[in-house]
Amino acid sequence: MSCATGPQSFLSPLEQVEARLQELGCRRQGRNWQCPAPSHEDRSPSLSVNEGDDGRALINCFGGCQPEEVCAALGLELRDLYPNARPCSPLPPPKAKASASPVGSRKPRKKPPTFSAEEARGVWEQARARSRDDRFLDDDAEVYRYLSGRHLADGWDMGLFGILGPGMTLPGRIQDWLRTGHRIVVPLFDHKGAIVSLQARTIHPNCEPKVLTPTGGRIKGTLFASEMGQQLLAGLWQGPTVCILGEGLTDFLAMAPRAPVPVLNVPGATVAASSVGPWVREMRVILTLHDDTAGDTAADQVEQAALDAGACSIERIVWPYGANDAANLLALQGSRSFTEFLDELCEV
Repeated sequence: MSCATGPQSFLSPLEQVEARLQELGCRRQGRNWQCPAPSHEDRSPSLSVNEGDDGRALINCFGGCQPEEVCAALGLELRDLYPNARPCSPLPPPKAKASASPVGSRKPRKKPPTFSAEEARGVWEQARARSRDDRFLDDDAEVYRYLSGRHLADGWDMGLFGILGPGMTLPGRIQDWLRTGHRIVVPLFDHKGAIVSLQARTIHPNCEPKVLTPTGGRIKGTLFASEMGQQLLAGLWQGPTVCILGEGLTDFLAMAPRAPVPVLNVPGATVAASSVGPWVREMRVILTLHDDTAGDTAADQVEQAALDAGACSIERIVWPYGANDAANLLALQGSRSFTEFLDELCEV
């Protein structure tokens, strides 16, 4: 731990983070923490905190902040998230929230540099091209083993994912992704079907967080979208008036190659409602959010937003066989049975 003296020296990584959150007025929700992130202006609870199997504190900001940014806002260092870190000098106090001040005297809040849509498209074009280039098959064998092991490789035929690798020209803010194994990348689209950001998934089983969005990258109001989903966003879809609205990159890769209707997935439960737009008008929306507390909370918000935007109906499914998400059900059923499940679910 970073603190060398005093009672705080005996706190676990999670307890240190919890103590700092309490000092900033945050409160626990259920077993885990889900609260506004101290590292950016946050009107909804986008920071998730819990404890890993190895005792480390797991922090994930669905607003796109990196762990080191959250730590800095809490007055911690990245190493404070891990057990058995070397002692050092006592921690500085956490950064206090700005108090109300007269108009004209308030200092503007420093925002992280924007990760532009142009940068996102550039990374995506490189990653997708690499995934289609046979020269990199040996170098990327570990990525394909991960995808095949989770029945997610079928997305290759549809160009649903790209692969990051050495030698690529990457913006500085995502160059560390290769080191942490965040090599599977999928683009995020806005409500009109344009690529505006992206998200990456690690292939290392013990790495946290599992997914990363570029610092300064857009996440609210974005969606992963299959080819049919992109047509729906762009107002060009002429097929059945049914679509799937799911959650997460991995679930997207599970459903998009197999569903007979447009598949759109939100990048995180806390931003799910913001992903609803004009594309839901006159659609029957099948909601496949994760079966957890965050998914339950988001489902109510998404339902109201979809109905307000003109959806015909919205139905949240209950995952069978004890599964809590699409990728879990795919692993339990196998590809053929999971495809049949989606066909029956969509009734087309």
